[in-house]
Amino acid sequence: MPGALRDKFKTYIAQAIKKDDPYILIAKEKEEIVGFITFEDSKTNYLDTNIVKHGNILELFVSQKFRKRGIGKMLMD
Repeated sequence: MPGALRDKFKTYIAQAIKKDDPYILIAKEKEEIVGFITFEDSKTNYLDTNIVKHGNILELFVSQKFRKRGIGKMLMD
């Protein structure tokens, strides 16, 4: 992750940790953060009453040099 982006990401993570929402999952290879996904519980009520709990994906990021390796899919699973 480039230096400027890494600094923005660290600030974003620090702010997100202070809140209960959104949730963050981080993908690492060795000690390097290579991707992340942020998501939150949805407050929306669907017409389908079978859907009890659902959420919204806010962001999904995988560092360019780590793409095409299934990291994004892993974060979604």
